[in-house]
Amino acid sequence: MPGGAAESGFVVADETRVAAGIRRLAASIHAGGDRLTGLIGIRRRGVPLARELARELAALTGTALPVGEIGVKRYADDLSILHERPMLDILPLPFAPRGARIVLVDDVLYSGHTLFAAMQHLAGEGVEAMRCAVLCARGRPNFAVAADYVAFRFDVAPDVRIEVELPPFETTTAITLKRNVG
Repeated sequence: MPGGAAESGFVVADETRVAAGIRRLAASIHAGGDRLTGLIGIRRRGVPLARELARELAALTGTALPVGEIGVKRYADDLSILHERPMLDILPLPFAPRGARIVLVDDVLYSGHTLFAAMQHLAGEGVEAMRCAVLCARGRPNFAVAADYVAFRFDVAPDVRIEVELPPFETTTAITLKRNVG
């Protein structure tokens, strides 16, 4: 943590609640009735979320959707700025973007920079329709970017960050609110 500050945390969703949130997201996406080409997860934790959503959607529809990924990085996990502008890491998608109908998936919607950069890139690649799904949303983003599907909403102070723990990046699954102290 920058400055050596200690931090405290409060688990707001354990593995069971996160799994239930992902099932709600899948049910909402399915109820939306969009004929989807695939899902695209934003690296890092948006990718395993997209894969879980694809599994849940397959259970609902009987149809497997491909999952692609895109890397967009601006902030470190502690919300400090790494890059003035979001840095894109473009990977080949498992489907052609031109004419695709997708759900873009991320773990936390905070400022909107990440989703905005990813949406802008994918629109430029010819994606026909794009919906956004996030596990957690907080407050109002700085950009006019909104998630169509949200599992958890948190109204927290600016010095509180939302940390999502998901395999394969962590050994546990949880959502924790953490605040710098000291």
